[in-house]
Amino acid sequence: MAMALPPVRGNMGDLPDLVYCNNCLDPSPLHRCSNGHYICDICIKKVKQCYVCDVDLPGSNFTKNGLARPLSLKYACPHKKAGCVEIISATDLEIHIKSCYHRNIICNSTDNLPCRNSRVAMSDYAKHLNQRHKYYLRSSTRRCLSILEDGKLLAEGSWPVEILEEDEEIFVLHNEIRGDDTVYFWMTVLGSMEVAAKYMFELKLIKKMDDGKDKIEFWKMPVVAFHSQSVSRRGFSCYVVIPPSILLKFCTPLEPVEKFKFCFDVSFRICNQFVPWHV
Repeated sequence: MAMALPPVRGNMGDLPDLVYCNNCLDPSPLHRCSNGHYICDICIKKVKQCYVCDVDLPGSNFTKNGLARPLSLKYACPHKKAGCVEIISATDLEIHIKSCYHRNIICNSTDNLPCRNSRVAMSDYAKHLNQRHKYYLRSSTRRCLSILEDGKLLAEGSWPVEILEEDEEIFVLHNEIRGDDTVYFWMTVLGSMEVAAKYMFELKLIKKMDDGKDKIEFWKMPVVAFHSQSVSRRGFSCYVVIPPSILLKFCTPLEPVEKFKFCFDVSFRICNQFVPWHV
């Protein structure tokens, strides 16, 4: 069923006060059959005959009948609850919904209660990760991996994501271990590119040395919008790239000692574009 989208502003002109799709009751139909029954732009793609009178479709378009909705009629994005503040003209609404930075997220996490292509509203994503997959808000973690005697990492894939909150925005730290043993970290925000542009993230590898001092390596990289990460990742502008030669220096044997099992400590935080982090 099509999603009903309440109009925000606009003048229906000579249209009746209440005009709905005769199938899904969407208040913004774009078409009508030859007998005058209304049908929205979504439903008309699914059927060949009018729901009411069975006349063949597509019928005449509102524009051809002098009943075109004025371009000034605009709607709130259906992802408004997730943070989208865009007001979109009726003619651009379908395109916007497909590319909205606040659109639903596809979850495929396998931790705790696995998901398989589950659609989660962006506004509920952090809660979903916490309650279903047992991911928690934190700023540091310990990661484990296997290292063979020749120094090769016995791992490919990724560790669970991390969740952070800053300025009432939710951030997600992602990672990936490539086939060349290089580890990548990148940070996304559950929001638009405009929101992402306000922030950087900093990541530190930390190892406690025998003299009690901390050995530290750190990086500072830009945050990207969650739904633009596939584009941003084509280059290296948003990645923290950790080659195995560096990672191995921060690995320690897993306790109790288990052959080939090591761990390393990593911390991370969100910062304003202009706020430095002094080590």
